[in-house]
Amino acid sequence: MTRHIIIFTLILSFLSFNISRSADGPFILKRSELEIKRRNIGNSKIVLDLITQADSVMKIKIKSITDKKIIPPSGDKRDFVSMGQYWWPNPNTKNGLPYIRRDGKTNPESYKLVKDRSYLYEMCRNAEILGLAYFYTGNEKYAIRLKNIVEAWFLNSKTRMNPNLNYGQYIPGRVDGRIQSVVDTRDFVYLLDAIALINNSPNWTSSNQKGLQQWFSEFLEWLLYSKMSKNEVKSLNNNIGTAYDMQVIYYSLFVGKKSLAKDFIKNSVYRRINEQFDLAGRQILEEVRNNDFGYSVANLRYWFNIASLAENVNIDLWNYQSTQKKSIKAAYQYLITNNKNFKNKSDPSLIQSMNAMTRRAANRFKNYKLSNGGLSSLSLMDIELLKN
Repeated sequence: MTRHIIIFTLILSFLSFNISRSADGPFILKRSELEIKRRNIGNSKIVLDLITQADSVMKIKIKSITDKKIIPPSGDKRDFVSMGQYWWPNPNTKNGLPYIRRDGKTNPESYKLVKDRSYLYEMCRNAEILGLAYFYTGNEKYAIRLKNIVEAWFLNSKTRMNPNLNYGQYIPGRVDGRIQSVVDTRDFVYLLDAIALINNSPNWTSSNQKGLQQWFSEFLEWLLYSKMSKNEVKSLNNNIGTAYDMQVIYYSLFVGKKSLAKDFIKNSVYRRINEQFDLAGRQILEEVRNNDFGYSVANLRYWFNIASLAENVNIDLWNYQSTQKKSIKAAYQYLITNNKNFKNKSDPSLIQSMNAMTRRAANRFKNYKLSNGGLSSLSLMDIELLKN
């Protein structure tokens, strides 16, 4: 089992806000449920496996966004840069420009030459492990390491990421940046949940918390009001749009803007349910993709996260049915019972993700009988039991 799968299963200054401990989270994970698990699990093998993972993370050099070699058009290495992964050199031009799209075919250039996205994913995965390790063991070394990671990425003025995605998902010969880059920062929500698990540590100070809330306040401002967002966000109708909604809701909660989160759900999320699902629960915008199962699973994970976030403003999206009789529950039931019709249905990471969602479904959907719909019997990684 690859380390990626192990970790995978683990798991604004312009907008005024009030800093309060009530805005700390976690907002996807539920602290009360985690505390019950902590009492029941004790020092079991599951926790020992988590400690092994966390100790490995402790040995990994902390990277920052300024470690990249490529220079953004702004000249500032603190600006996030990523390349559209499905874009390739044009075979019909001498210089290969403009690049052309090949859906489902990843251009190695997008991760070998442009490192920010890889650094960000690794940082968020490591943060999850460290946050859980601190929560279950109380060992301050994990909280200190997580704080150091946060300082490098968000608080140190020399190495912190600028709170924008102006140069994300660029396409050579076409555009320097696209709003689709919001999918690159989707794992920030897991990072913030992990940080919430160390907020009682003496090594995580109120200054750290306020600084991080300030950063995400500015990032939320960019997501909602930047020129790129205003011009392009309406084009985000598939899983990228769901990832966008998930982040806007989470960051609104994190900076203490519960009313903004609630209004956004009512004005955007309800509409998106009608747009993305058909009456049978098919994710019509994902099934046309080459990697139909992968995108359907990823999109449904975002929806599950949004439903968890909505609980924080007393909205039940788990059992919500739109005026057109569409729902997250129907989408889950369709995917779990019709998975044999999809490509890449045997991908271990996707099976792990579906198994994790099955556990969440059993705990949240009303009148739902636990079922894996004929998926492989590949068991959950024990570490997942620490979360769901």
